[in-house]
Amino acid sequence: MPLLLGYGVLLFNSVTDYLTFSVYPLTLVLPASIGLWLQPPQLNGPFYLLLGLLLSLYLLAKFTHKFGLGDVDILIMLTLLATPAVVLTSLTMAAVGALLILLLDRQRTHLPFVPFLTWGFILCTQLV
Repeated sequence: MPLLLGYGVLLFNSVTDYLTFSVYPLTLVLPASIGLWLQPPQLNGPFYLLLGLLLSLYLLAKFTHKFGLGDVDILIMLTLLATPAVVLTSLTMAAVGALLILLLDRQRTHLPFVPFLTWGFILCTQLV
């Protein structure tokens, strides 16, 4: 149930990110809360690695304009819905997909990243 709700929220925010370069953080609260309640994160090495990455991405988003805070919000929700391995694999797939688009279309200066995170997360959770 939380995964399906998460998919819906991801698809909604993918469209809004694509159209307006924004994310609605309030929509992330319900799936994240349900995921946290049903499956609390295990405090182990992979979790702390992911936590460090999220903190780094937050600082990157806060002090540069290369990454959006909405993308970090989405990643926090994903962290509460899935294992660190799934989230890290999803993020890797999203980054590779976005880089390919940027290489193919050199005119682009900004790229909505949530659609790539959505694509990566759905693929990772459905193929595992």
